[in-house]
Amino acid sequence: MPLLAYCLAEARDKISFPHAGVQGMPLRNVRSGNLECLVSDFETSSAAGRTPIRDAALEFNRTLQDLLTQSTIVPFRFPTVLADENELLEFLTEHAGEYEATLARLRGTVQIDIRVEAPDSESSTQASGTEYLRGREARYDALQETAAQFRRAGKEWVRQWRDRDTARGLRCSALLGREQVNAFLAAAKEVRIPPRWNVRVSGPWPPAEFMKEN
Repeated sequence: MPLLAYCLAEARDKISFPHAGVQGMPLRNVRSGNLECLVSDFETSSAAGRTPIRDAALEFNRTLQDLLTQSTIVPFRFPTVLADENELLEFLTEHAGEYEATLARLRGTVQIDIRVEAPDSESSTQASGTEYLRGREARYDALQETAAQFRRAGKEWVRQWRDRDTARGLRCSALLGREQVNAFLAAAKEVRIPPRWNVRVSGPWPPAEFMKEN
């Protein structure tokens, strides 16, 4: 039967797996060297049709969140389906060095995401080209400064920080030790947000933005 792959973790960690995952299928781990992969059987025909894709994705993410409280994980995209255990073992053997190094480097960490969005100026549509560009530049500078306030608020705990532009603002990611999440979130609540701005702090998540080194 096909396998649904959830995530990879270091085999050195003692992980307590949930009883069931997507489609109510029992969860089990497949070990290869210093890696273990969490999987469950996955019905791709009639049974799959009885589980709405949104519900299946939510169950998948709930499983990952449960594991994240116990270990650093490399999550797979949903749904990553393999033909059988042999195909999975071939994949793990081929990529063992890469994943073992990544998990060792990120051991004990999680990611917090901060989305910062600022409204466009109401007068931007009526501005000249020069004024429009100046307004865009000022908006971007304000976004960067707000992101910097979050970074400064958590400087005691942030190990790495990355941000990237989005269509409406910035998405920032902070890499923290798992035990430092509550302290960071408490400090983030003290950051003053400009009126009408939309700022969302979420997590902890697997440290996906930091899987590759700069």
